[in-house]
Amino acid sequence: MSFGFCFLDIETTGLNPDKDVILEVAVVITDSDLNELVAYNYPIQYELDNTEWWPVVVKEMHKESGLYEDLIVTRAGVPVGIAQLNIEDDLLYWKTLQEFERLHLAGNSIHFDASFLKVHMPRVHKLFHHRMLDCSSFKLLGGTVGRELVSENPHPHRALSDAYESLSLARICKEWITPHD
Repeated sequence: MSFGFCFLDIETTGLNPDKDVILEVAVVITDSDLNELVAYNYPIQYELDNTEWWPVVVKEMHKESGLYEDLIVTRAGVPVGIAQLNIEDDLLYWKTLQEFERLHLAGNSIHFDASFLKVHMPRVHKLFHHRMLDCSSFKLLGGTVGRELVSENPHPHRALSDAYESLSLARICKEWITPHD
């Protein structure tokens, strides 16, 4: 049975999908062997002249990562509706091209990202299989046996860098569980 993974990361204005908005979405699609097929990033454009409602910690985090500058100062990005259509088209294209029977959502604390997809990009959310690969669980499990799972992330809190970090963690874990002679 052929399947793939979609390592996805979302940057937001907070933790509540019913109140907060998506600021950036990144996708890294792989086959079941974790070979990268395609990767892309969508900063999301909003009319965000007033960011006073953002929690201070979130605003500082996104200023430090450069996302605030990209979205608020230089106005980079695409409208959320366009991003949803593009992501949906891309996922369907790669799923068809690779003849995947299913596509699994993957990432660090991926339930968080899935909750935002469900509210803000429901058509994208519906494309994924119900089983998800939560890479942050690998860190938690490794810690229980004294094995620290570390992956470099040169640009934390930027969606594409975070998605690649998740893919790296999955590859490390796969190597751990692969039998070696």
